[in-house]
Amino acid sequence: RPGRVDPPHGCNLALNPCGIGCTIGFPPAPGEVGQRKQCLYGGAETAVFPQLSDAETRSELADQFTTDAPTPQPSDFRAEAIEVARLLGTPFLVQVINAEGDAIQEVIAGLLDSSAEGVRRQDSRWRATVPEEVETVIATISGDPGRVTFLDLAKAAVCAARVVQSDGRIVVLSEGAPVLGDGANLLRTLDGPRGARRKLDRLKPDDWSAAYLWCFPAKAASLFLATGLPDESAEELFATPVHDAAEVQRLLDMGGRVVVIPDAHRTIVTIE
Repeated sequence: RPGRVDPPHGCNLALNPCGIGCTIGFPPAPGEVGQRKQCLYGGAETAVFPQLSDAETRSELADQFTTDAPTPQPSDFRAEAIEVARLLGTPFLVQVINAEGDAIQEVIAGLLDSSAEGVRRQDSRWRATVPEEVETVIATISGDPGRVTFLDLAKAAVCAARVVQSDGRIVVLSEGAPVLGDGANLLRTLDGPRGARRKLDRLKPDDWSAAYLWCFPAKAASLFLATGLPDESAEELFATPVHDAAEVQRLLDMGGRVVVIPDAHRTIVTIE
């Protein structure tokens, strides 16, 4: 029978006892799975709670996303997730910090207290600042194009939106052509991103978080998309398709300050 642990706020956590003693190995990627408002950093203890909690708790938290940049200090909810993991005994964490493309920067292994070190190493590799907002942001995604998801495109665009002017330009560059889920396809039926949140809340698609995140940069600036997606799909996702380097150069020639963010789907860039 599944074992049960009562977290501090009273929600049930159901776990298979055969899995409790196993290694928990997840990267502490910022904003993993749509940047849940309570956690902001994914992986490690947040892979246990709320991911392995009861259906009622997961449903309660399913629509709580944010586009805010995470901070190193644990939120109240992440602190609760740490306590849940502690109640399970002595979890052993293996945290993988990604490098550029498909490479691995480093692996951090240790007991539960090593989670904070994973966050610190993640920030050391993937956090940066700029002095002020800029007119144009080029957000790139490297690595195997076949592994690029719509969530990756959304995260890259959100990263750019944090530092672009409200009348600026966001250009997302990727060779990937991700499969679009129900949430993305819902967006394609709309005239614009405003009001999409209510429709997504009713549909509750599997790509809910990616579709929600995509709306933020689409409302924040002019969005340009250079991917393997058909032009029609890009336009229906509120973006202008870009086909080659010459078209990107024309956007740069429009003037103003430019920031280029490599692997923007993993990067956190904020204003100083």
